[in-house]
Amino acid sequence: PDSVYRLASGQLALARQKSAKKWEGKALYNIGTYCYWKGEYAKAFSWFQQSLEVRKQMGDLKGEAAIYGNFGLLYNQQGNNLKALDFQLKSLELNLKLKDTSGITTNYNNLAMIYQDQSNSAKALAYYDEVLKLYDPKRNRKEIALTYNNIGNVYSNDSLPRKALEYLYKSLAIRTELNDQFGMAVNFINLGTNYAGLGRYDSALYYVQKSIDLFET
Repeated sequence: PDSVYRLASGQLALARQKSAKKWEGKALYNIGTYCYWKGEYAKAFSWFQQSLEVRKQMGDLKGEAAIYGNFGLLYNQQGNNLKALDFQLKSLELNLKLKDTSGITTNYNNLAMIYQDQSNSAKALAYYDEVLKLYDPKRNRKEIALTYNNIGNVYSNDSLPRKALEYLYKSLAIRTELNDQFGMAVNFINLGTNYAGLGRYDSALYYVQKSIDLFET
């Protein structure tokens, strides 16, 4: 929303007036994030670059890692997979140094996504496996369900519908337990797609209809 941009711009002006480097770096980052979600990638890169310079002046390694990760996302959106990987790995290196589990998890997810976009299923699955190792089985139920769904999609894209169904049902079980209706609806669509791939059209229609029913609720 434009209100985010106005707030971040106001924050930036005040931070510069007060010579508050920490808040200046955050404001620049927030404006970059706003531009990213608007699809204004060149502008986002410029704002993130400015934020990076401030973070480097402060010795803020965690901030640097986040920005390198965002550079990776920007390059991935533009189809430059080599640069996307380079920046994600640069971000990962810092997060490993900081032992920042949250940052490492984000990097692994982003790397899996990039390799999935490259149709490199083996590496995508390897990174998703690393993600699952980092999640807490009790506290990260929602995230684990999402990862199972993503693994299911990798197998689906590889035309392995039976293996895809195995992980989609794992995801669905958790989302049902959490009453995550949107997540369940996504699972139902994916289940329908894979049953269609197996030629089981009655099951495919059943799950597609369940998804429609949830979306209309």
